[in-house]
Amino acid sequence: MIRLQDQVVCVSGKVDVYRPSHDRLFAERGVRIVDELDDDVTLLALGTHWSTRDEARARARGIPIVEGLELRALLRDGYLLEDHERGRQASLDASISELRGRLAGAPSFASWEAVVCALDGCVPERLIELVRYVTRELMTWGRDEHRASWASTTQADRYDGARYVGGEWCTAPLHWVDEIVHVGPQPKHRLIRGLSFEGPRLERADARRLLTNRELGGSLRALDLGRDQRLDYMFYEALGASENLGAVETLIAYPQTHHSGETLAAQTSMPGLRRFHMRGTRNTHSNEVRALCEAPWFDQIEVFESSMTEGRDWYGGLSPFVILSQRPNALPSLKHLILGDQIDPRTFGRLDAFDRIERLTYRPRRPVYFDAGLEYLSRVDTRALRVLDVSQVFEAPRLDPLEDWAEAMIRARPDVERMASLGLERLILGPHAPQRVWDAFPADLTGRAGAGL
Repeated sequence: MIRLQDQVVCVSGKVDVYRPSHDRLFAERGVRIVDELDDDVTLLALGTHWSTRDEARARARGIPIVEGLELRALLRDGYLLEDHERGRQASLDASISELRGRLAGAPSFASWEAVVCALDGCVPERLIELVRYVTRELMTWGRDEHRASWASTTQADRYDGARYVGGEWCTAPLHWVDEIVHVGPQPKHRLIRGLSFEGPRLERADARRLLTNRELGGSLRALDLGRDQRLDYMFYEALGASENLGAVETLIAYPQTHHSGETLAAQTSMPGLRRFHMRGTRNTHSNEVRALCEAPWFDQIEVFESSMTEGRDWYGGLSPFVILSQRPNALPSLKHLILGDQIDPRTFGRLDAFDRIERLTYRPRRPVYFDAGLEYLSRVDTRALRVLDVSQVFEAPRLDPLEDWAEAMIRARPDVERMASLGLERLILGPHAPQRVWDAFPADLTGRAGAGL
């Protein structure tokens, strides 16, 4: 039996059941609440997003741990019976039943969060069984193609970038990343399909340790290397030597660290790589961009994104399209081109592969680029182009009002009609486009509202 009387309780994470009214109860029973797991702690209370490091230390020291229904019962009754574990098991069965209902529907982050919560609260004896069940159910989940085609970091920053990694639903929550680094791999980690280094802010050694997690082997589909400049070329060498990235299809890279582009270009650890997103920052280095564009594995890329802000050395090598246009038959496998930020349409129009592109996602930085870009597209060979996606300009307007984007789109109607005469079948405007934009284009070209998302 665990009694609340005279306990020194360390609270890890957010405990929803705690109320200020409990202060009086704690005072009467001699309970002291602390935030750090020091030598005086006699009980660890786990809330949501608790520290796995605290949990591991408490288990190693034999400190009792309570969470969820156990914590509620302890606060209500002042004690916790030893047979409460059977009640916890019954509660777990009920959670699994609820999980089955969630997984039966369409993929969503709410369903994935429910999976994470169920796995975090699972007793060790049932964890393997639950992981096997969830693995079977998640086999039907594909990627969210709309978010997979985001053309800049703006949407990711606005909508919580750590959650959206290459459109994968099953992305590693931050506390799982902390578990892998500080506690060790667990069977539940094999469910991770998307991993981002954008949120955790890891030290170099921890980042390399994350790449060698044996539970990620065979399941990881999308990898976002993030913008943390502390991850130097040694991290990229570890990336190239990793044996857990064979199933990675999507790579998001920011060529800003010295020698990172050269090291990444030489990697052979991702033979399944088909989608490459190159995103620029104020620290982007031209040499790293050039090295990536000359990588041997570039020939296997089917989906390519360039989201680079124009700089003073734009035509001196920073634009990947200037570099790729100098390579004969560059991007021979390219099917989907994603353009974001301040892209000069004259640069991507130089690509030999342009007449093979089947889908174009276009999200320039300003309406003036949008207008000029569509005009230029209407005058080049787009015979293979079947889908033009401009929905993102209406989704998260930045520097200009939504109405300015609407006017630019309506002005581009003759250009879109010329592309349609060459074979364009679908114009994706998205649910955020104003109604007058929808009214300006033929229904057989736009389809119903939201089609294609």
